[in-house]
Amino acid sequence: MIGGQGEDSCGKSASEEEAHRPLAESEVLHGNQPWYQVIHIRLFIQFVHLMLYLCLNLFFYKNSH
Repeated sequence: MIGGQGEDSCGKSASEEEAHRPLAESEVLHGNQPWYQVIHIRLFIQFVHLMLYLCLNLFFYKNSH
């Protein structure tokens, strides 16, 4: 038999495969991140919302006059 139990055809175990897979978005936003990264993400999202709000208001203001 080639490979041990729990290994794929390349000889890697399932835990090794999971260690090298990219993180899902939910894991990135809710994982064990340092506090400054969490604050940075939240501030960036707030900034994007503010820019969308201002741009949309400017667009509708110009079109109504």
